[in-house]
Amino acid sequence: MMTEKETRLVEENVPLAVYTAGQWMKKAVLEWEDALSAAEYGLVKAAMSFEEERGFCFSTYAVRVMENEIRMELRKRNRRKKVVYFGDPVSGAEGLTLGDTIADTRDHFGMSETVHDLIRNRDLTEKEREAVLLRFQHPEKTQEECGQMIGIGQSALSKYLNSARRKLKRV
Repeated sequence: MMTEKETRLVEENVPLAVYTAGQWMKKAVLEWEDALSAAEYGLVKAAMSFEEERGFCFSTYAVRVMENEIRMELRKRNRRKKVVYFGDPVSGAEGLTLGDTIADTRDHFGMSETVHDLIRNRDLTEKEREAVLLRFQHPEKTQEECGQMIGIGQSALSKYLNSARRKLKRV
């Protein structure tokens, strides 16, 4: 719960949040509502943590906190972009999506020949190939579980998968 003083700081500085969000709209690809929401959240956070005795002006402090919240929103969006979806197009194959190249695992036929061809015909390392095959063969398992199957951690498996994805997208 915010104190009366914190509430007043927020109410008086809403235009500063609007201005800060607007400045970030010029710098980054971010929807207006998302930038403003992050800035307003930062404004509230700043009001609740502001220490007047440190000698700073509230607006100076608040702008820093709002900008950090906007940066965190951008980072969150960038992390989401690194996810590969079955609807992603396969490079070099007009109209073909990643999902089109995978056999229905409920049929227990494993992966399609297209996936094997994609993996075989690229400059993937043995670990990258192994990581990709594991993820396709065991979609129900987490990266942590797949990594354990080949004796590596989740972060190493993720690294191999990202590297393989970049190589497969190039063609």
